[in-house]
Amino acid sequence: MALGADAAWSERHDRMREREALSDLHEEFLENESTLRRDIEINRAAQRAGQTWTAAMSEGSVLPTDSASALFLAAIQDARFDPGTGALRSIVDGGELGLITNSALRRALAGWADRMDEARRTGNETGNQRSTLIPFLLAIPPDRPLTTGDRTAIDLFGLLVAYQVRQQERLVEPTREILDLIQQELSR
Repeated sequence: MALGADAAWSERHDRMREREALSDLHEEFLENESTLRRDIEINRAAQRAGQTWTAAMSEGSVLPTDSASALFLAAIQDARFDPGTGALRSIVDGGELGLITNSALRRALAGWADRMDEARRTGNETGNQRSTLIPFLLAIPPDRPLTTGDRTAIDLFGLLVAYQVRQQERLVEPTREILDLIQQELSR
């Protein structure tokens, strides 16, 4: 009987620790989802500004310096998604991932750190490549037609921005799926 009581107490204690871990994960993933969506919008706005700037330059329009500068500054905005992983790392590094009873959630969380490391690495690489193009873009005078080199730099910059947006958009669904699984567990 004492062993049964001890096992029941241990199980109850594990469920309390699981609930605390789920609560911490819920808060972390809500913040990450919000940050991710904000970063996507910043990069989409940069993409639109870059397209507007390129179209105006391509048409041979003479842009007022302040308009060209404003569009250019908007186009070079770079939001690199850097998710918080403190709660998840604490659970994984502390050997407590086994406390999560939902196997689908446990599997999703187990692969999340690697996915975020890859997202961070890709975002930094893409952002660094974008940064190397900025001096070339700054050197393009707004009062003359684009050269082939100008167009190549602009097109490459636009492709890098589009790639970064797509990479970030690919993270929205898995983030939402994990949040949904956590919310299901917390509502039990």
